[in-house]
Amino acid sequence: MAALSLAFDTMRKRFGKPVCKELMNESFFVFCISAFARLSVEYAKVLRTDPPKGKPFTQELIIGMKGLLDVPVWFHYRIVSRYWFSLMLGFLFSVHLDNYVPSCAITCVFLINTRVGPDVMAMIQGLLAVVVGIVSNALMFSFSCKFGNTTSLMCVAVVYWLATLTVGKGSSSLAGIGLLMAALSPFALYKFCIPDTPEAAAASAIGLWGGIRALLIAVVITVLMEFAHVPGLFTRLARNALNDAFLSMQKAFGSIFATDNIAEAKATIDTALGEVSASLGDAEMFNGACIMEPRLWKAPWKSAFLNDCAANLHKVRLDVLLIKKALCGLDGDMAGIIMVLNKVPEVKLMKADLDKTLEDARELAIGLLDHEYGRFTGLNNLDSIEGIDELDGYDEALTHQCKVVSFPRQAPECPEDDELIRLSIVYVMLEYLIQHLAAVLKAGVRLS
Repeated sequence: MAALSLAFDTMRKRFGKPVCKELMNESFFVFCISAFARLSVEYAKVLRTDPPKGKPFTQELIIGMKGLLDVPVWFHYRIVSRYWFSLMLGFLFSVHLDNYVPSCAITCVFLINTRVGPDVMAMIQGLLAVVVGIVSNALMFSFSCKFGNTTSLMCVAVVYWLATLTVGKGSSSLAGIGLLMAALSPFALYKFCIPDTPEAAAASAIGLWGGIRALLIAVVITVLMEFAHVPGLFTRLARNALNDAFLSMQKAFGSIFATDNIAEAKATIDTALGEVSASLGDAEMFNGACIMEPRLWKAPWKSAFLNDCAANLHKVRLDVLLIKKALCGLDGDMAGIIMVLNKVPEVKLMKADLDKTLEDARELAIGLLDHEYGRFTGLNNLDSIEGIDELDGYDEALTHQCKVVSFPRQAPECPEDDELIRLSIVYVMLEYLIQHLAAVLKAGVRLS
């Protein structure tokens, strides 16, 4: 790392600028290589001198018990409630109305999923899987017993289970059908062949209809419980989640160039970036269900646009995170480098431009998602759509920054502690940040 720092310091002095635009990407590359090298050295040192030890059994047991109470998703209790009622209703139907035939209750078990609300396509696929499973199982039993005996039925059942379980363990669109075919097969295949008489055929037909009825009722019960526990319109939930992501991003970016309470600003950045990630995850999750909501007289839901916004906000979050890493350096103290940045008057101009662009992107994106009918007039709120991917005062800030910093007398031992490299990373990530925000605005303008 010291040799790398010395070689890079010797090379950059040939350009004559402490913060050189032509060397910004190279500065970022050197910073990353140094960071990976330091982490590798520290990890190797830990393995040699103080290798990690496993936690005691009692501590792991306590952690596992606490994990049972952790809420995995925001609407966890709605999901638990709807399937509790589904299973209980299916069980009551099997006991009191279906003469203890467990088909309905068992089918309710296989219809459990972690979706927040009803998925029409998943319901249709589940219904198809149930019908195909029942008919296939009945055909396997009927033909095996008609042209063979119980031994033939046993051989057919083994081959049938291997085939359906192989499909069920796959990742194709038929996996659900294969799984249900295997799960429902014991009701039809796990029994002895009986003589082929008209009475037996009639009884078999009645049993087949009873099974279909029970399984369809299980699907109906599950669907009704899903609709009863819907938290609201998914289009509204997705829109609110994306808006929360924008607001949290504004909070994180507002703390980058803080002049006081640096420690509090650093904690604010970490918290806000975590909120951005969580909100974007919610928005993308809800967006999948938004496609299936009926819009009627409203404009079609802009699913691709929301995904595009989320993808660019993920990049913006990464940009802000890397800026924070560069500001902190090795010692984690942001105050020194922020003080150097704030000596440049154009930094305030760049920050104001980024703040405005971020707010414009939020207003345009949320306005497009809120638009339901008529002509969209959200573009009237934008001052200009030209030069949105260029940062005001950027080149002037670089020129002025070179006047308030100078080359070090000797190269630092670690590039991560090099003030000029850290400044270069801040500037290059600010340039990437404005481009990623501009991508949101461009997508919105095209859609408008």
